[in-house]
Amino acid sequence: MKFLHTFSCCLISALLGFTLIRYLTCHPLSMSFYLLLICAAFFVLIILLYKCFKKRRVLLFTVILSVVFFASSYLSSLYFFLNTSENRTLPEITRIKGTPGLGHTAIIVLAHGEPETYDPSAWINQIKELDEQKVAFIPYPIRPIFFYKLREKYLMAGKSGHNFECLQVMKLMEADYRRKGDTHTKFYISYLENEPYPDTAVTQALNEGASSIILCNLFITISNHTKEAIDMINDIHPEDYNINIKYTKPLYDSKTLQALYINKVSSSVSSVDKDKAGIILVGHGQPAEWDKEFYTETQQENSFREDILKQLEANGYKPQNLKLAWMEFRDPEPKEAVKQLLHNGVTNIFYFSTIIGSESIHAKYDVPEKIQQAQITDSVKLQQLSAFEEKTGIVKALIERIDELQ
Repeated sequence: MKFLHTFSCCLISALLGFTLIRYLTCHPLSMSFYLLLICAAFFVLIILLYKCFKKRRVLLFTVILSVVFFASSYLSSLYFFLNTSENRTLPEITRIKGTPGLGHTAIIVLAHGEPETYDPSAWINQIKELDEQKVAFIPYPIRPIFFYKLREKYLMAGKSGHNFECLQVMKLMEADYRRKGDTHTKFYISYLENEPYPDTAVTQALNEGASSIILCNLFITISNHTKEAIDMINDIHPEDYNINIKYTKPLYDSKTLQALYINKVSSSVSSVDKDKAGIILVGHGQPAEWDKEFYTETQQENSFREDILKQLEANGYKPQNLKLAWMEFRDPEPKEAVKQLLHNGVTNIFYFSTIIGSESIHAKYDVPEKIQQAQITDSVKLQQLSAFEEKTGIVKALIERIDELQ
């Protein structure tokens, strides 16, 4: 009987390990079910240990064995979760190799993309990449906490509107072309983290008879993201279909995009003494290890923000009140920039996320949360600004990049 009790405790402990991983990483609608299962299993386990084992030695042996089963189940479940592969089928290319196109150009707007609601798959892929490159990240056993917090961000933010706002930019570009009399160029949206992926969009353009393709980067920098898109496209060998693909420069030196920031500050700070206004530009940041291969990411992200601060300084803002910060991987953090501004005696702090898009989880949740870590008093007014709410300015910057290829 004691063996049966010990065996039952081990099975319940293994169930607890599996269920805990599921609870920490599952879709929000499944949280209640797994939490209930955890509570029920834990309750039964305590009852078994309390009622069935009166001898201390047997109890200790059973507890140790239960912990081993729990840990084994937890780690094995975590391994399978982190090695989940996305089931994705690329559409068939129906165009015959070597066949000339119908004469029109396809413009594919490429954005980072982000699931509208909680979906761990994109971050699973990101973690794999970090591990492959030996970039320090959250210790393996507590990685489910990362996904738990990611899900919490979605629950706090409601949803991500990043994909939708990028789609709106593409539609406004198309409307601009049509208004100017271009009825032939076709437009497509693509994302790195969602369908349609770049290779899906290129496949559609090939099948619809495009003679040339322009991949329009809705990115500020050249990075592993832009390389990832090029690699995905190269894998379908578009050169076999007698087609030329051009890639626009990212927007790191776009004066049009930078002007959106300047104009946003001017309209928001008009009633505030410039000497008492502090401005922070928060970049995304990448691991230092990635700088070895993609030094352009950090370099161009810095250059983009520094050019904006130089223009703000020329417009009369105190240089000591103009700060740069990073959302992750690099220093200084946003809270450090805030502390410096508070030390300088500012009464108003305005901050931007320079990550593309005002509706992403980074912009809606991550950056504001990190700013708030500075524990700002009520005497200082804090306001988040976004340059990406002005879609016509984004469209103009992208079209300028396309025109540079002509």
